[in-house]
Amino acid sequence: FKDVQESKTLGRALQSGLPSERMRLFAQPIVHLRNPNRSGAEILLRVLNDDGIASPPGRFLQAAEQQGAMPRVDRWVMNSVLEFLESHDPYLREIGFVSVNLSGSSLNDEACVNDLYSMFAEHKLVANKICVEITEAVALTDITTTARFMDRLRQFGVGVALDDFGAGYT
Repeated sequence: FKDVQESKTLGRALQSGLPSERMRLFAQPIVHLRNPNRSGAEILLRVLNDDGIASPPGRFLQAAEQQGAMPRVDRWVMNSVLEFLESHDPYLREIGFVSVNLSGSSLNDEACVNDLYSMFAEHKLVANKICVEITEAVALTDITTTARFMDRLRQFGVGVALDDFGAGYT
């Protein structure tokens, strides 16, 4: 019952805006075993529940997809990561890359994509530390648009990786 109530509360909150006061970002290390200098981190989004405990992202991301809020979520995550990198020079020098997942709905939202380009232009000194992850299925849905998106990201020095590569039918 508590999970159902939290889901309903989350859905209502997403209709009016992001519950950013409850959103937290964590960095999961990605260690290159042969060349530690090429190590990095993947950014993970967690949302605090009513008890202040970080919940797994599944319920939140599902609610955000259903409410059409994923572009807002992805904008918030990317902006937060870029601002953090820009204001933490020691971390910036040590980290090889920071991987950030983007949802398919964000990649299909022209306004969101343009906002991402603007963020990278604004934070051009740290954009080269970002590696955008998109799922294989999303990348292959519209190859021409995906290729154009990837080319534009590379102009900012942003890397691109396919997430879940080989896990699906594509």
